[in-house]
Amino acid sequence: MFIANSVSSYFVNVAVMSAAAVFAIIPPVLLFALLQKYYVRGLLGGFMKA
Repeated sequence: MFIANSVSSYFVNVAVMSAAAVFAIIPPVLLFALLQKYYVRGLLGGFMKA
């Protein structure tokens, strides 16, 4: 929501937008990194049963 509101018709603050994008992507990347072994186990477990 903040990223979309930081853009106007006449001015785009690229530094603030970039920082907000980095902070917005950190939680999903950390979640994926922490749960990666379960993703791989689920993918390979479904493949091996066939």
